[in-house]
Amino acid sequence: MRTSTETVITTTETETYHWLGYAGLVPFVVTALAFIIDGATLWFHLFSSYSLLIMSFMAGSWWGSEIRSGAPRLGWLVLSNIIALAGWAAFAYGMTHDTNPRALVSAFLLVQSINFAALGWLDVSGRSGLKAAGYALFRLRLTIVVVLCHLLLFFA
Repeated sequence: MRTSTETVITTTETETYHWLGYAGLVPFVVTALAFIIDGATLWFHLFSSYSLLIMSFMAGSWWGSEIRSGAPRLGWLVLSNIIALAGWAAFAYGMTHDTNPRALVSAFLLVQSINFAALGWLDVSGRSGLKAAGYALFRLRLTIVVVLCHLLLFFA
C-alpha cells in the first residue's frame, strides 16, 4: 500500500519507467544529431519543442508529487512553475525577436540545460521523495544525455 510519504515501486513499474525513460532520449539524440549533420532549422524546432514538452512534463511531475505528498511545500510548487516558465519564456522570446537568432537560440539551450540539470539534481539528491532502488543512477544517466544534447547544440 502506498502512503503519502512513501513511494513503493514494483519491479514491473521499474521496468516500465526505465523503458520509457530511455525511449524518451531518442528524440533528443536524433534531432540533435540531425541538426548537427543537416543544419536544417526543422531539426532545431523539433528538438526545441520536444525539450519544452519534456521540461513541462518533468516540472508538472514535481507539482503533482508535492500535491500528493499531503503537505505540499510552497517553495517546491513555485520552483516547478519557475522552471517550466523559464524554458517557455526563453523559447518564446527567441521566436519573437529575430535580431540575433544565434544568441537567442543559445539562450534557450542554456536555460534548458540549467532546467534539466536542476530537475535531475533534485531527483538524484532524493529531494523528490522517490527512493526506488537504482532510481538516482537512472535519473543521472537521463539527465546527462539530455543536458549533453542541449550543450552539443549550444556549442555547434
